[in-house]
Amino acid sequence: FGSSITFSRIGGVQGRRILTIAFSLASMRALCIVLSSTLAAAGVDMLQDAVYTSPFSKYPNYEGGMEVKGIVIAGQVGADTQALFYELHGVDPLCTDSFDKTAKANSCGIHFHSGATCETTSGHLYSEAMDTDPWLSVTYSTSDGNTRGSNLTVKTGINISEVWGDATFVVHDSSGGRVACAELQKQEPSLSTVEVGPFRTYPGSKDVVDSLKGAATILQFGSGSHVAHIIDYDLPFYDSKCTSPPDPSVANACGIHVHSGMTCAAAAQVGGHYHEGDTDPWAKTEYSGEHGSTPPVITGNMSGGFYGRTLIVHDHTGGRIGCAKIPWMPSGSVATLKPLHAETFDKYPGYEGKLAVSGHVSIGQDGDDTQVLAFDLKGLDPACTAAKDVSGVANGCGIHIHSVTDDSIGGHHYLKSLPADPWLTVRYFASEGAASAMSLRVTSGLPLANVSNAVIVLHDVTGSRVGQAPLKPVAAVPSESKTLGESWMRYPGYVGPLNVSGEVHVEQIEGSPAQFVRFHLEGADADCGVVNITGVANACGIHVHAGSSCLSAGDISGHHYNKTSRTVDPWLEVQYMAPGGSTMGVTVPAQ
Repeated sequence: FGSSITFSRIGGVQGRRILTIAFSLASMRALCIVLSSTLAAAGVDMLQDAVYTSPFSKYPNYEGGMEVKGIVIAGQVGADTQALFYELHGVDPLCTDSFDKTAKANSCGIHFHSGATCETTSGHLYSEAMDTDPWLSVTYSTSDGNTRGSNLTVKTGINISEVWGDATFVVHDSSGGRVACAELQKQEPSLSTVEVGPFRTYPGSKDVVDSLKGAATILQFGSGSHVAHIIDYDLPFYDSKCTSPPDPSVANACGIHVHSGMTCAAAAQVGGHYHEGDTDPWAKTEYSGEHGSTPPVITGNMSGGFYGRTLIVHDHTGGRIGCAKIPWMPSGSVATLKPLHAETFDKYPGYEGKLAVSGHVSIGQDGDDTQVLAFDLKGLDPACTAAKDVSGVANGCGIHIHSVTDDSIGGHHYLKSLPADPWLTVRYFASEGAASAMSLRVTSGLPLANVSNAVIVLHDVTGSRVGQAPLKPVAAVPSESKTLGESWMRYPGYVGPLNVSGEVHVEQIEGSPAQFVRFHLEGADADCGVVNITGVANACGIHVHAGSSCLSAGDISGHHYNKTSRTVDPWLEVQYMAPGGSTMGVTVPAQ
């Protein structure tokens, strides 16, 4: 234009990329170009206004043989439309492409229904102001009892986020009968996204990918074993033959998959599809065209398992053409985690005994689903000694996280699909009413973000609730935080097999002489969290040391803490778990 042009990248979410070009012309006009992927371009909000189905069960009174499994995710489009993304197994195999789905009402339908539970489900969910039922034409097709779909829009006249607590999702068979039902869960924005890109040419590929092009966003829904991911993609280097369904006999044709490798530098190190268990959930995950979103992929992996790995794009022959490194600490995940803390204890509502708990409890996280408790408490039940056997007493001498619903304290806080309540065996050991611990780990099945609206509850020797305190994130001082691990080296003199990589962030706690460490590591000791390390100094430790250089062991020195005011080394029990050599989390504060 003959004038100076300023380019600026404006941060967004969910793959939105906005390029603003400001320039001076006689007309003083400005040009704004929005480079967006399908979800953003369609205005689909998958973060604030998304819901997803809990595990499906048979519809009440249905006695047939179909057992539907899978997940349905709905994002909001504008004020009155939903976009459906689904992966379902065990649906009616008669519902093929050629089957007449108009002969009977609700034949092969997948629909939102009114009703808070499957026992109270009624008719289709849509605005009474609409002249026709928008769900009548919403159907699925299958060839083998499985069906997948993405970005199926339904104009219902309502905002799903406003009614999700009074809605269910129903799957119908070929006759229109209701065969499966699931209640809805609200999406947790803090657990939602992993932003990936740019892509580079896959090592050895004959095609050339512009290393400055392409991006993707991996969105997570659900938790525990009921976890699914949608990949929202922008692939300017896509295979032009991948605009229609690929040949199903060609493995990985037009695929977009998370791989197990940690680098795009060498083909031999990229590895195969990343998943747990015998069934590969990525086998039929495909892209179509330059922009789009995949159907949900039921991975069973929390997003944290993807960090540091690779996202691979295939052509129509199944060949690998593009590779992007998934960040170690994506925004909205462990990068924003903070330990939880409780120090204002009250008597449990209704408790009239003499016990008055005081002290503090801190909670960190190991991996996606394990909480680490550290506490120093007084006023506990003095009968809860180490010699006291409470194995037959429910909640006897317990220290537990409890859920809070509508300002009412509920039961133990854990993923209810776990085979057993992990808190039943968690207790404290008191000496004259005082108890402390540094690394008490509990696998709740839930990430730390899901624990922030909860309380810590203390029980006496009979299992009664005697004290409680709300759990709140600690306040950090961003200006005093440090990012480490951008360039790792082996500890001087270490000749073992481990090669650690990843990121570590050390955060200063506001108003307290204490720090906590956020971390994501690869290549750590896989025995940590597996073998008994009791009595082994510094075993599985992750510690700040006093030295300022890693060049020699003499420069590194010992643990960094105030030896004048602290008689006990606060780092001794700050540990990590790394089954398989990979770990992420946040430590409890080290005073």
